[in-house]
Amino acid sequence: MSDGTRIRGEERLEQGRLSEGDQQRFRHRVRRDSAERLRAPLLMLTLAAVVWLPACRSVDPFDAIRSEDTLERYYRFVRESPDSPHLPEAMERMAVLRIKRSPSFDDYGAFKQEYPDSVYFDELRPLLEDVAFRTARAAGTPDAYTQFLEEFPGGVNALRAAGNRAFVEAAGFGGRTVELRDFAAEHPKSDFAAEARRSVANVETRDTTRFRMVGLVIDIEGAPEPDRLAAQFTKRAMDAYSFYGVKLVPVSQDAPNSSRTPRARLTIRHREEQISAQRSAALKPQVVATTDVTLQSAPDVRPAWERSFTLPVDERSHVPNTSVLFSATTAPSYWASFYVPVATWQTSAAVRSASKLRKTVSAVSAAGDRVVVLYEDGDFDLLELADPHAPALLAPHKREKSDRTRWTDLTILGDRVAVFGEAGLEVVRFTSDGPEEQFSKQRGEVGSLLAVESYGDYLLLGGSFGLQLLHPSGGEPVRFFSRVPRGLATVGSLIVFTQGSSVHISTAKLLKQNKRVGSFDLGKTFKPGRVRAFDSTVLVMGENGVASLDLSNPRNPRVDGILRSREVGRIHDATMVRGRVFLLGTHGLLALNAKRNRISEVIAVETEGRMATMGRHLVTVGGDVMQVVDGTPFTARSIPAAPDPQSESSAQSPAMMTPDASTKPASQAGPRDRAVGELAPAEADFEIAEP
Repeated sequence: MSDGTRIRGEERLEQGRLSEGDQQRFRHRVRRDSAERLRAPLLMLTLAAVVWLPACRSVDPFDAIRSEDTLERYYRFVRESPDSPHLPEAMERMAVLRIKRSPSFDDYGAFKQEYPDSVYFDELRPLLEDVAFRTARAAGTPDAYTQFLEEFPGGVNALRAAGNRAFVEAAGFGGRTVELRDFAAEHPKSDFAAEARRSVANVETRDTTRFRMVGLVIDIEGAPEPDRLAAQFTKRAMDAYSFYGVKLVPVSQDAPNSSRTPRARLTIRHREEQISAQRSAALKPQVVATTDVTLQSAPDVRPAWERSFTLPVDERSHVPNTSVLFSATTAPSYWASFYVPVATWQTSAAVRSASKLRKTVSAVSAAGDRVVVLYEDGDFDLLELADPHAPALLAPHKREKSDRTRWTDLTILGDRVAVFGEAGLEVVRFTSDGPEEQFSKQRGEVGSLLAVESYGDYLLLGGSFGLQLLHPSGGEPVRFFSRVPRGLATVGSLIVFTQGSSVHISTAKLLKQNKRVGSFDLGKTFKPGRVRAFDSTVLVMGENGVASLDLSNPRNPRVDGILRSREVGRIHDATMVRGRVFLLGTHGLLALNAKRNRISEVIAVETEGRMATMGRHLVTVGGDVMQVVDGTPFTARSIPAAPDPQSESSAQSPAMMTPDASTKPASQAGPRDRAVGELAPAEADFEIAEP
């Protein structure tokens, strides 16, 4: 009832103008409206009391701290309220916030141990998964991936980690192509899957592009004495291919493709031109000779190998109407560097894209799928190359400026890396938080070092103090041989080192008595230096060539082959992949034949400095470039057809049944293994102190 209606009703009631029934109804409506008017304020008072009463209770200051939820605020609370019942909650939350601020799997593991029933695990796991995966990937072991999968079984990286674990557990399947093919199909998310598919494709490319005969094309453009040049280039190419064991047939440049004409072509294109002083780098007129050499598996495909050789000559020194390659005083240096490549298939398919590194590299070492590159200034990087097209930086290591430029080589020792050189030795361990120095030895303690090798339970050091044994955790080194080696390697308990013109084989125990197991003289002109050892094969690099020695009988080492620098160029490093020897030097990457007495393939790479074996791959470095080459097509058999998925079982392929040397059972030990067993290092004869 509105106020106006109520007033008019009261006036009519006073004037007696309402009947008895209307009077009762009017009074009832007035009483009802009055009750409703009183109920609204009471409701407002009740609501106000509901809001106001909790505010009247005492306020817990920790609620504000929870709302702020910062490490600094919790820290202040812990410091100011050490007796508070909220102290455990504050400490736990501080641990959570520390992990969130700087995610660390080690810190997360410690948190799990201290707070096994924490309610914050779901909050932390997404933040830690990437860190945990990077940690597992850096470790590169099956156990590391298993630990990751147990902690993050349904994570975004679970399938990736499972595939990586399968690959690592199988040790890369020994490079066996059938198993690589099956692995890539079963674990497509793995970091190793893409390269496994490439390796299989490389073997197929080898089989489909193979050639046994090469056509030689000589093209002389605008150079004097074209016939003499053509004859000289032809002779050098024919001599080289005779040494390589590949048939070379001269053909004309426009020879039509036919069954009688080799599809593979070796083309030598030579030109000479006068360069004005303005165009010359020497700022004086020159005659520049340029020879482009290309090798193609077919005329219509990209070259498997190509290189240019140049000879600039001062125009005043040029004899008119003669080629600078015959008349210039610098011509001998040109012919000394000139060479032609050999290949029997499209080898460029095995070469991965070159990767630019952050500075100039001086050495490289590899283990599993990991590579450590040492830079000239002493820094080094740990890289993962599961996919060579996408190198992953796992851990950079930077040294103080005062230490730089005195470290020249390195080697991987399990989860550690030994860096050494003129300054001495530094051993660094890789942890989940990055590299950390384990110990170091200055030059005054161990001398200038040229090699560090694992030898039994110890480290073998070779350098200016001769040969020494060192406990792997440091301590004082023990010198047992005082003569300075030029190169050093180990084969089990055997020590192989070069000195003078000879290669010597011995053990620490015998060298302590100045005795040898065997020796071989390579001649004074060879000048042996760096040594690389692989099972019973030892590769010795000298200033004038490279030698391959067989140590199946250490007391009577046998020479498999000696290749001179005039045939292979200057060799800077050597390695082996599944029994195949590779050389790296001024002629690029060279693959030797099974007898190791000649070159079978020349592989074009952008690097020619140092090299390391990484599973089935070769990792080459030079300048600030790293390039990976797949060794699979140089070592693997042809791939059989994939098994019928409908069949319950299929016979194992010959390629799968071929054992690797690395998986040879102990019961199949050969003569070299037995000989080594008889010549055990007997470290008990040495007092090698722990740190």
